[in-house]
Amino acid sequence: MDSPAGGIRGRAVALCVLAAAIALILPPGSAAAAGPTFSLKPEPATESGYFVLSGKPGETLRAKVLVTNAGGGAGSTRLYAVDATTGQTSGAVYLSRGAPRRGVGRWIKLGKNALTMEGGESQVVSFSVRIPEGTPPGQYLGGLVTQRFTKTVQPPSGGGGEGEEGGFKVKIHALSVLAVQVDVPGTRRAAMNLTGIKPGGTPGHQALLLGIENAGNVLTKGSGTLRVVNAGGRQVQRQEFALDTFVPESEIEFPVYVQGKALPPGSYRGTVTVHYRGKTARRTFPFKITSSQVKQVFGSTASPPAPGDPGGGGSSDSALVVALVGVSALSIGAASFFFLRHRGVV
Repeated sequence: MDSPAGGIRGRAVALCVLAAAIALILPPGSAAAAGPTFSLKPEPATESGYFVLSGKPGETLRAKVLVTNAGGGAGSTRLYAVDATTGQTSGAVYLSRGAPRRGVGRWIKLGKNALTMEGGESQVVSFSVRIPEGTPPGQYLGGLVTQRFTKTVQPPSGGGGEGEEGGFKVKIHALSVLAVQVDVPGTRRAAMNLTGIKPGGTPGHQALLLGIENAGNVLTKGSGTLRVVNAGGRQVQRQEFALDTFVPESEIEFPVYVQGKALPPGSYRGTVTVHYRGKTARRTFPFKITSSQVKQVFGSTASPPAPGDPGGGGSSDSALVVALVGVSALSIGAASFFFLRHRGVV
């Protein structure tokens, strides 16, 4: 059975970059870690570090979660449930508190929705998981979230350039997530669909976006290959990539970053092959790269050499870091950052 616990390394690197960016803009003594810091663990502890529950449609499952304030001061936190889906670079991710809940996030009912705790204190919270009648067989994934809000931080004046208020304000949201996997017995069906290829990328990093769908009912991991030929039939790209946990009934546009010489405007054909659970999916798609798309990535219609291998064929750490740094820079003015501490799934 595939675990949803993979794919942590790349996202951890990106979160470190985000944390470093925030450290540069916050005044001394205002870091989130100075106050309460909440974490979640199964109670009792499980081998996987997260919940794996099994039950039939109509059944109510019961479990307990240990909430700990590992920080240096007292504080309050919300506790709520959310659904999971597949992130753009694969790997399970969690939806926001305001997103509609249709699966495990809706099935969970918590004994408490808010806690106030001293530093070093722990509390056990009971919860139930009601599997609706008629739920098809398969694996379903959601999560429990503890969320603490800090006060809005106003950095000192002098470098912000926004008048007397001293620049921008930052509100830090501290989150901790614990996976809840629910297995409903019945026929297990693994099915990965390939749906297309289109150009994409971030500034300076040309990419091809592969449409990949988990049409089965089980959590799935895999590996794949992308082969691209130009209009004359000459191979211009061949890359291998890995797929981390793919949540059932989810579809993503998986980025594979172009290596070596960038692809100039023209017509191409790409063959995508994915191996998973002893099966293989393979399809060939025509696609075009236009001058405007090249300009959007590189700032001109000329195609410079693509950057060297950022490390991983698609879901690269450095490419993810570049993208996240860009998001951070844009978010500084918007005044909200999110910290995620994971258990099981990121």
